[in-house]
Amino acid sequence: MTTVANENEIRCELVLKAPIEKVFWALTTPEGWTGWFSQEVSGKFAVGEKLELDFGPYGMAYAIVSEMDRPNVFAYKWHPGDGADIDGHPENEMTTVRFTLEAVPEGTKLLMQETGFGNLPEARRISALRDNSSGWGSELPKIVALVESDTRQPALPYDIFRERVVEVPIQAAWNALATPEGLSSWFLKSCDGDLEVGSIATFHFSIGVSGPVKIVERQEPNVLVWKWHPGEVDGCTWDKYPEDEATTVRFELSETDRGTMIIVMESGFANIPEPRRGTALGLNKKGWSTVMDWLRDYLAKQS
Repeated sequence: MTTVANENEIRCELVLKAPIEKVFWALTTPEGWTGWFSQEVSGKFAVGEKLELDFGPYGMAYAIVSEMDRPNVFAYKWHPGDGADIDGHPENEMTTVRFTLEAVPEGTKLLMQETGFGNLPEARRISALRDNSSGWGSELPKIVALVESDTRQPALPYDIFRERVVEVPIQAAWNALATPEGLSSWFLKSCDGDLEVGSIATFHFSIGVSGPVKIVERQEPNVLVWKWHPGEVDGCTWDKYPEDEATTVRFELSETDRGTMIIVMESGFANIPEPRRGTALGLNKKGWSTVMDWLRDYLAKQS
């Protein structure tokens, strides 16, 4: 991370190995924000709205959202350094914190600039500049850990959520995911079945295990959904367990400026009796991270 500070500005730049959409999520949602910055946040992430930031033992801070241009820019104004509310000092003594995001081959370049320290009275300017230079130096590395891992987990109903951006057309990604030939190129040893709604296909994995999936939704080239009985390391048949104990795997594909965003979500682990539930959830949390990396790497070779 590169950090530069002078009497009027703090500037930090870093490159994140994550899609721009995920970095923007980390900056502009309560779930993302509290994953790396303040312990709690209340208020709406929208231009003109007030945010209340709870930093725990370090006290409160307050901000007004001043700019929001998805997925490239997010900015707010605040009174730095002493926890003052919006009306605690004159408006012209606020600084502006502006995040600019740019998609790059490695992922996303993030530029954070806090400007306007020259507007503050000298006593406050010196301490605010000192404290915020140190603060940004310790806070921004936390966003790296958040967006570069698969720890992002939305609220239920999804127990597992993984995403990758691949620089290929959406149809190419769809063909890799939603055809027996495509799946057999990177994920499976082979696939018996046609992957049409209502059909049951059998996945044969290279480790020698086979298992059935039931296709429940298919909207080319955007959505593919199946149900299966996860966690069966020795394989199983569709009727080995009741259908209401199956989990649901949902793939969503969408076009972006960089190619195709692929999201996989698996829900319904609460339907599985213990101890199978714990085994299945543990295996699939790790497994989907690996599988999505396989898919990304396979598609990268096709581009």
